[in-house]
Amino acid sequence: MIKNLSNTQKKILAAILAITSPIWILVVIPLFVLFGNFALIYAYIADAIGVEIIAAPYEDLEIDEQVDETWFFNVIQHVLDPQEQLELAKKTSKVIRVFESIGSATDVAHPHFITEETFTSVLGNFGKIYEGGSEPGFHGADCYYGTW
Repeated sequence: MIKNLSNTQKKILAAILAITSPIWILVVIPLFVLFGNFALIYAYIADAIGVEIIAAPYEDLEIDEQVDETWFFNVIQHVLDPQEQLELAKKTSKVIRVFESIGSATDVAHPHFITEETFTSVLGNFGKIYEGGSEPGFHGADCYYGTW
């Protein structure tokens, strides 16, 4: 798998692997196969540190036990049902971490209008609002973030 990576990519992977302690993690990336060469990098790192990647929609998973953490990072606008995703995470996760755009326009790739209430209606008021553009060189959109 790594033979397809450039020497620079291999050096980056070696540096990442040198500082990563092995733990078991499950990562759900529905569109993983569309990542191209980036998927190779993810897959190599994941394999080396014991991360299992499942290329399937989160809402289709049968999760019988609680997972340590679920992260929502720029994903809620892209799913079929944001509330269903949050409910599943609430039911199956010890910790939920969120950093999601709010108040952004909808389009084909972003079919849901996400607000602070999208999160608080399911998880309660656990986070804060990051004001887009308030940190130079960082995210330009307003976001809801926090740890539940």
